[in-house]
Amino acid sequence: MNINNIILTEIEFPKVFTNFIRRSYGLIYYNDNNKSSHDSNHAILYTDKIDNLDIVLDDISEFYLQRGITPRIYHPYINGFLEQNKQIFLNHGYDIEIYDSCQYMLLTGENKINVTKRLSIKRLREWDERIASQIFIPNDKEYAINVIKEAVKNEKYHLFVGYLDDIVVTVASIFYSNYGCARLDDVETAITQRNNGYSRELISHLVEYHKENSKAAFYLWAENPTAIKIYTEAGFTLMPIQYEAWAAVYNGEGQK
Repeated sequence: MNINNIILTEIEFPKVFTNFIRRSYGLIYYNDNNKSSHDSNHAILYTDKIDNLDIVLDDISEFYLQRGITPRIYHPYINGFLEQNKQIFLNHGYDIEIYDSCQYMLLTGENKINVTKRLSIKRLREWDERIASQIFIPNDKEYAINVIKEAVKNEKYHLFVGYLDDIVVTVASIFYSNYGCARLDDVETAITQRNNGYSRELISHLVEYHKENSKAAFYLWAENPTAIKIYTEAGFTLMPIQYEAWAAVYNGEGQK
């Protein structure tokens, strides 16, 4: 397991579903047609390429504000960077959101999930509108619809849906990167179908699918205790290195 390859996968996975431009200091992701999606609209900093953070933040703010998008910067996988530069972010009108409960996990063990198979689980290669109407809209996550609709067109993105008769009850995805890594994401269960074990069944299916089809390092990040319990049962363990998780979000009220 190469932690740098996991970081590269994490940084670059939005290329599957949104637009991006390169700057000397990092990447800027944007989507004028899905402005409410944070994963579709954020900047990533290459900290070793930055000489003047003040200039960088001004450039990022201007780029997004010209498009009517809230400027947002995701953490750069460098522990201590926020502490060293927090005042600069505040000076430029950014609030800091800290995600202390976020944990990065890697598949290292045996899948111990044992459930009765009740779902018909399929890998989709095109969008099923029931995913939107039966899961994401009732779950107040409309912003994810266009993300997944775009991503499913890419062969590296494997979307799985669990059907109960003709009803979509749970979804999840695996993204296979160019860096020998697989990223588990988009795990959602219909709000009316929760606490029935359907997500456990789907996660177990994905773990076995991955083991049969790939040698890539299989990882995820999670913060929900219930989800973490399921992932642990499926064979995921905490990665040996954990990174500070935060986002800097523009509020327009700098302290200059």
